[in-house]
Order: sequence, then structure tokens, then C-alpha cells
Amino acid sequence: MSPNATTIEQEGVLFDNLKLVDRGRFREKELLAALTGAKYPARNPVQNIYIKKVEKKKMFGYDKDELWNTVVKTYNDVSTYWQYDPAKFRAQPVYSRDYPPCKYCE
Repeated sequence: MSPNATTIEQEGVLFDNLKLVDRGRFREKELLAALTGAKYPARNPVQNIYIKKVEKKKMFGYDKDELWNTVVKTYNDVSTYWQYDPAKFRAQPVYSRDYPPCKYCE
């Protein structure tokens, strides 16, 4: 826990037996409601994703080179389905030994 937190709820949204999938359907609306309706809600359930790389350089007035995480690319407002159409994504079979078909197998 952070030094200022006095309860576990202050650390983030606490789920107690939240059903995420029902009859093969991901319950995204219910999850977003739980994330945003808590006493201490999630700041941004649909969030930005940052692609980073580590670079050795001087920053913030440091005298010597140090390793820093540098943002290379940002994907804004990423949801569960990334950049795919949710209906098409859900219609695909679940990844398994047989799907997608192996191009290089005998």
C-alpha cells in the first residue's frame, strides 16, 4: 500500500466476486461500471498505451548518463478490443491448438 493509504480500497478498485464473462460474453459494461462507480474509482479504465524503450541519456539536470524509459509511440483510448471491431473480434474462435491454422505444420 502507498504510505498515505489506510484501507485496501484506497489502493484501487476492490472486486469481490465480480463476474467478467457470462455465457461466453465479456461483460464490459458491468466491468466499466464497477471500475468507475467505486468509492475510489479507477482513473481511466479505457486508457492510453505507451510503447517505450530504455535509453541511456542525461535528463533533468543529472550530471551523468542514466537509463530512462522513453515513450516511442502512444495509442490513445485503447479498449478491450484494441483497434479491432468488437463484433468481429468476438465472432472469432478462441485461440487453441487448432486455431488459427498452422501454416507450417504437417
